[in-house]
This record gives sequence, structure tokens and C-alpha cells, in this order.
Amino acid sequence: MTGTGGTFQITGLRDGKYRLCAQVPGTAWLNPCQWALQPIAVALSDTQPTASVTIVMKKGAAVPIRVDDPGQLLSQHEGKTAGAHLLVGVGNDAFAFAPARVMSQDATGRNLEVVIPFNSTAKISVLSSFFRLADATGLPLPKTGVTIPILVPAGQRPPAITLRVTGVGP
Repeated sequence: MTGTGGTFQITGLRDGKYRLCAQVPGTAWLNPCQWALQPIAVALSDTQPTASVTIVMKKGAAVPIRVDDPGQLLSQHEGKTAGAHLLVGVGNDAFAFAPARVMSQDATGRNLEVVIPFNSTAKISVLSSFFRLADATGLPLPKTGVTIPILVPAGQRPPAITLRVTGVGP
């Protein structure tokens, strides 16, 4: 946790190399360890027991994802039926997967969100071996999943992605 003004201090570390990451959960601030190709690193030793580091976070684009579920199949099966899971998220520069956050739910579906960098193509992944899905136009998505490339130019609002749960099973 940072203090006022964003300062922080870590004590009691052994000699060695450390990678520093920062996050502000629930916001559009991007974790530099997830979205930077050059992680922030520091080496500590007997000859250099302290280090002064500045971590700069960038604001990202919050991409809204609507999952329409008029038959309430998600709530009927997730956590109750073996294999009933819908995976939605984004792969990042660190080759890690960040799941979409559920922002809200209603009787006809749920609203999710992923945060991606501006001016950089990100790949939103959608996969379920249990639920049958379609895109906003009604086109069925493959059972093997789909990757949706998205680029949000700086200063622009991201487009909304709409998915629809159309059924269950093979």
C-alpha cells in the first residue's frame, strides 16, 4: 500500500533482484508488470541496500463487454454443472491472461470489463466448452473459442463487445 502522494517503502528484503509491480484494482490504471515489456527491476546488496524507484502507471481503455443471457443459463449452470464456465478476458504483453471483471448483473445477462492500453492491439478471448455463444449479429462462435482483436486509439471510447448465450451442451 502506498502512502499519501504514492510513496512506499519496503523493508526487510534480502540481497537479490526484485521486480516491482503496481496495481489499482477496479480502475483503468494499467499494472506495468502486465503491460510493459520492460518490467521495473531493482537489485539490492550489501553495497546497495536501498533503491529509489519511480513506477509510472498509464491509464488504459475500459472495454465494456455485455453477455446477453435471456434464458439465464449462466446462473442456472455456473458452479452447479460440471464444466459450466464462461471464460472472457484479455491476454497481455507479459503473456498472462487477465480475466474480465464482472461489473454488474441483471435478469438478462451481465456486464464485464477488461482494461487495455490505448494505441495497442489487444486480444480479447472468449471460451466455453459448455455454453453455446453467438456474437452481436447472431453468428455462432466456435466451440474452440474466439479471439477478438481490439485497438482503442488515444482519446477514443472503446467499442462495446456484445455476446449472447444461446444454449448449453455440445
